[in-house]
Amino acid sequence: MPNHAIEVINELTTNQFSFLQKIGELNLKTAETLRTQQLNFIQEYVDFGKQYTEGLLKAPVTTTGSLLNQELVNGFNTKWLNNWRETAEVFKAYSEEFKATTENSLKSFQSGTTQLIEVSKQAASEATEKTKAAVESATAEVIDLSKTAIAQTNEAVKKVANKA
Repeated sequence: MPNHAIEVINELTTNQFSFLQKIGELNLKTAETLRTQQLNFIQEYVDFGKQYTEGLLKAPVTTTGSLLNQELVNGFNTKWLNNWRETAEVFKAYSEEFKATTENSLKSFQSGTTQLIEVSKQAASEATEKTKAAVESATAEVIDLSKTAIAQTNEAVKKVANKA
């Protein structure tokens, strides 16, 4: 039975390493997604700043010039809000995937632990039975030896008594 226990422990260990690997990959994927998203947003911000400055330099200070820059600001505000929405979606997806991965790992760990407990119970029962059998055998042997010793002692006492 010890071999089965080792197999269960190996499976538990493999599952835990698999869980850690999946979480590491999820972290890397999420970090890469966020990095790419933020780099794109920074580029949009730089482009906005450039366009806004050009608009200020080229347009006369009139209502039309202000309207053009206001449209540019409103467009960037929309992009800014969309960026935060996308960031929230990335974190939500991360959270959901992390939760699912963790739940699966915990179910596997629970199952493996239950198997290990059962294997340990069985091994303990077998060891108890073997110990009980060994004690019974030793007890029977001691009784037989005691009977033989008593019989031999009785014989010796009878021989001594007959000679006396």
